Amino acid sequence: SDLDDKPIYGLASDSHNLYELHVNDSGIGTTVSSPHALSDWNFEEHLQQVSLWGSIKKGATLPPIIGYASQSYPHDDGWSVKGSEQHIRLSSLSVHRLTLIFSPASKPPNAEAAWNVRLDHWGIAIDWPVIWSSIGTFLTTPADEKTWFKLIHRGLMVNGKEAQEKSCRLCGFHTESQLHILNCPRLTYIKAFVTYMMEAMGTDPREVHTELTWLLGIDSKGKLLPATHLAILRIYWKHVYAAMVRVKYDGDVFSASVITQNIARSFYSRILAYQHVRLLHFFKRRFSHHGKYKLPQTEATKVAPIGTLRLVDGSLEVKQRIISLLQQQNVACDHTNAHSPTAPPSNRRPYDDPSQPPLLPSTLR
Repeated sequence: SDLDDKPIYGLASDSHNLYELHVNDSGIGTTVSSPHALSDWNFEEHLQQVSLWGSIKKGATLPPIIGYASQSYPHDDGWSVKGSEQHIRLSSLSVHRLTLIFSPASKPPNAEAAWNVRLDHWGIAIDWPVIWSSIGTFLTTPADEKTWFKLIHRGLMVNGKEAQEKSCRLCGFHTESQLHILNCPRLTYIKAFVTYMMEAMGTDPREVHTELTWLLGIDSKGKLLPATHLAILRIYWKHVYAAMVRVKYDGDVFSASVITQNIARSFYSRILAYQHVRLLHFFKRRFSHHGKYKLPQTEATKVAPIGTLRLVDGSLEVKQRIISLLQQQNVACDHTNAHSPTAPPSNRRPYDDPSQPPLLPSTLR
């Protein structure tokens, strides 16, 4: 302490030297003197430990000081949650962390065990946390994911759950179950198109598992497929199940060719929507970085299975093989009017109705 009995704080760089600190009202200290030699100091008489709070701030050499350890309360560290061995620092507490601490431990969905029983004969370990983390891709909307999300939770309504008619509404030969629709023969034509699309996006068709790929989005080795592949798989389930519902309740005829065209149109519209967002993102930032702004490389890597994303203007050139497959399903992919990076892209959203043509020009070619 000084003559006014105010504390003088110091920072010991080692066991022999001490730097005097000037501590501001926020508790942040900065060195203000040459080091003092500690060889002749009585540690118990001259020095006391201080209590620190939080982490080291920018430009500081140690965390903020809140006072003598013997006179300050509460201390930052040394706390734990009742009934838990987890140690916490008060400075690190947040609403999010408090919610995690006091929320009851969650258990895996019951669907995991149910699917494990039905798929165990394949001998492929399923990494469920990875499966759950794949919910939502950069191409799909929540509506695209809804049917697959219900299926993976074993929540799809199928005939096998009902008391009367249990036969498959598509093939009519087997009991309709969530496991059966993974292999129903009436879906072979549609699945062939989706498999061709995944092959065009870089997946060996021999790695497409007859059940695990369509249900979980993993290949025959148990590895999660890229987000582009997951997107078309979930769009597949959206249109297939919608058609199954119309067959049962509206009396419609199940047409594999129509469903395949709808899948192709939806997937193409998601590509256009993605490009719309990238173009708009680039346009808003085109004058930053001295006019040399580029999109992050991670965006190009993410969309690489589909095509080449130009980082300098946000345009996307889709692989010709993908374009050919889409055109075989009567999807118009001849929109080659590129947006100039000096003019804003259209504010009109890409179409979502399979019966309507695309509204947004693109550089797809």
